[in-house]
Amino acid sequence: MSKTDTDVLIIGAGVIGLAISYFLSKNNIRVVLIEKEKNFGTGVSSRNTEVIHAGIYYKKNSLKSSLCIRGKSLLYEYCKKYKVSHKQVGKFFIINEVEDRGVLEQIEQQAGENGVKDLKYYSSNDIKKYEPLLNAKNALFSPTSGIIDSHAYMQSLLKISEDNGAIFSPLSIFLDAEFSLNKWTVKLKGNELYKITSNIVINAAGLDSVEISKKINSNIKIPEENFAKGEYLRYSGKAPFSHIIYPALIPGKIMERADATPDLWGGLRFGPTLQYTKSKTDFNVSKNLINRFAPAIKKYFPELDEKKLTLDIAGIRPKIKTKNLELEDFKFEWGINQGWLDIWGIESPGLTASLAIGEHVFNQVKQNL
Repeated sequence: MSKTDTDVLIIGAGVIGLAISYFLSKNNIRVVLIEKEKNFGTGVSSRNTEVIHAGIYYKKNSLKSSLCIRGKSLLYEYCKKYKVSHKQVGKFFIINEVEDRGVLEQIEQQAGENGVKDLKYYSSNDIKKYEPLLNAKNALFSPTSGIIDSHAYMQSLLKISEDNGAIFSPLSIFLDAEFSLNKWTVKLKGNELYKITSNIVINAAGLDSVEISKKINSNIKIPEENFAKGEYLRYSGKAPFSHIIYPALIPGKIMERADATPDLWGGLRFGPTLQYTKSKTDFNVSKNLINRFAPAIKKYFPELDEKKLTLDIAGIRPKIKTKNLELEDFKFEWGINQGWLDIWGIESPGLTASLAIGEHVFNQVKQNL
């Protein structure tokens, strides 16, 4: 193999790029991790509810399902080992109409198909013992769902990667890449234009991943972008709930929901909305969001004081387009030329699955080095 500056160059220092860097570097693979922003994890990875998902409602045999479940286990182990703040709070899927019980049954069935068999049914009286302010007729409880300090987690991944010899290069904008003589020459822009040669390039650029793929024409089946914006409200004061609360969702159906997610600091967030957008930089939150969400929240939190609701963050999911808008799976595609890996559509549960994605990519990379 040709002599190169690095074995692997990773584009994008979000949680996925960082997890890949962590796995590669700890296995003695030379890594350069580039990021267009001045710091790691400032894109998709910093605009979410920081939930550790159980792997319940993703399609059977999908990468989302398998990598979420594997990732959940790896993530809890990692957090304990490296003292990353997290809490296994559990999640309630709730209903308030008797006829919706079928939705809970669908969730339980999908969970079982995915190998998640620890869900428990709760009656209204049982629910009140754990969440006195929660109004729900029935619920399914997921004990392995949790929350995490995602910034501390990403910071830890980067530190360990650098301790293992990885080079982190912020403010490095990907311009182009050429494949010749069994190696990639990657053109970058920092304070000046420069080039890095690498045996393998991994496109883990999140919202920019499809755009970068098109520059390289690395794969003849590059998907269409289908960005989905989600907006959130913040609850002022102490969180009324200690568990994650999800109005029961139909597995596989994409919809707007006013979920309630506590954080590690005693706060609470409601959301997200769902609106498809062509913009990947519009992080404004709608001024009417309180009026829009309040009725849905009051269905399960009747004592809501709307004055305690404030506009919070917005995030954009790097979805890719499908014919019927069902939940799209994660995509890992090796390009036409040797040594180029595109990673597309890493939306939720990307944070939960991140270490499993890192492991998955490492197993592919070691076969190509």
